[in-house]
Amino acid sequence: MAHDLTLWGAGTSRTMRAHWMLFELGLEYDSRPIQARSGETLSAEFLRINPRHKIPVLQDGSFVLTESAAIIQYLNETFADSARLYVPRNARERAALGEWCYFIATELDTAGLYIMRRHDALKTTYGDAPVAVESARQYFQHNLEAMAARIKDGEYCSASA
Repeated sequence: MAHDLTLWGAGTSRTMRAHWMLFELGLEYDSRPIQARSGETLSAEFLRINPRHKIPVLQDGSFVLTESAAIIQYLNETFADSARLYVPRNARERAALGEWCYFIATELDTAGLYIMRRHDALKTTYGDAPVAVESARQYFQHNLEAMAARIKDGEYCSASA
């Protein structure tokens, strides 16, 4: 079935989430690989779609959606086939999936990786902050270890893993 899907954005973990979900769902889409901090998000064409000039942006026909977590949730609820991909059907299963998605988006990405990227890899733009970067690394590592223990001992690990 053909869909009128376009995904704007490339080069960040946030845009990768949306591309990955489209791939997992086996959906054909038009990719507009513009990058953050390149000036492309300030073009008149893009600002008409998203005046906040942030990526990723998903267009499904005339419907426009921003924020990677919202895009993934929309794609899952709109296009997922439970025979191909795990699709939670009750409130508790959706909440458990949401817990992981929001943890990754807020705690791992925003609280850790974003700080490290801004003040280490992009320090010429945002300023060097070695104490903040080290603190973010430690926080990220702590959260990874807590997450790994839960996955290892929980329902997300198969017997063959």
